[in-house]
Amino acid sequence: MRRALVCKGWGGPDASVAALFPEGAVDVVSPGKGWHDVVEASKASVLIGYSTGAFLLLQNEDLWERFEEVVLFAPFEDFKAEAGKGGRVKEAQMKYLLRWLQKDPLAALGDFYARAGLDRKTPTELPYALEDLVWGIERLLSDSVKGDALGRARAFVGAEDALLDATEIRRMYPNVEVIEGATHELRGLLEGSGWSL
Repeated sequence: MRRALVCKGWGGPDASVAALFPEGAVDVVSPGKGWHDVVEASKASVLIGYSTGAFLLLQNEDLWERFEEVVLFAPFEDFKAEAGKGGRVKEAQMKYLLRWLQKDPLAALGDFYARAGLDRKTPTELPYALEDLVWGIERLLSDSVKGDALGRARAFVGAEDALLDATEIRRMYPNVEVIEGATHELRGLLEGSGWSL
């Protein structure tokens, strides 16, 4: 059995990601300050990026070469709608989320899950360190992918994604496969893509 390292999306619990794969087949890394070191040290043969995880991998294509296969789900080059790169979230909304996250992180996460169309309830505990949750939003606000790594990737995006404009991403990168009926939820993207470990 192949082993994968999953660079997950912002604010998601590790267990909900790991449950989508065969038991023991994946390690999950959160999009926080130490994510790069974890990927660099991984012995997995497959590298998976999901949402913010895909964004970080697109910024660090040099990490791909140590893996036999790299697959991206819900990838984007810039999350901000104003950038015109397929993101649908306005910068002002992200700044508001960042402030809210620092005051009432559980409520902020619950609101994000609802707006993103993710099948999760408001959490009762943080999925990982608040410092890393803040770091992730700050990266989405300040960073943008340079180059065309997405044009060389095996990538999938949902046609019904509330956070990403699949039509625009596909227009820029015809290699990105649009999955009809899929949202931003990783489960639907995996099932619709037909890809598996």
